[in-house]
Amino acid sequence: MKTVGYIRASSEGQNIARQKKSLKEAGCTKFYIEKLSGASMEGPELQRMLEELEAGDMVIIHEMSRLSQSTKDLLVIVETIKK
Repeated sequence: MKTVGYIRASSEGQNIARQKKSLKEAGCTKFYIEKLSGASMEGPELQRMLEELEAGDMVIIHEMSRLSQSTKDLLVIVETIKK
C-alpha cells in the first residue's frame, strides 16, 4: 500500500512547489507530475498513475481542480481509482 500524489499545473510556467509541499506533508511518497491543461483526462502522468495503482493505494491531490476541471471526467477518474 502506498500513498501517491497527483500534481498538475496548467502551463509550463506555473510553479508546482506549493502542491508538492502539501502532498509531502500528507504523506505522499510518490508523485505524478503533469504540466498541461486539466480540460482532458488524457494526461500521460494521470494515465500512468491510474495504471500503476494497486488495491489499497491512496491518491492525494492538492485540490479537486488539479485532478480534473470537468465533473464528468472527475467522476470517471474517481471510479477508476476505486476499482
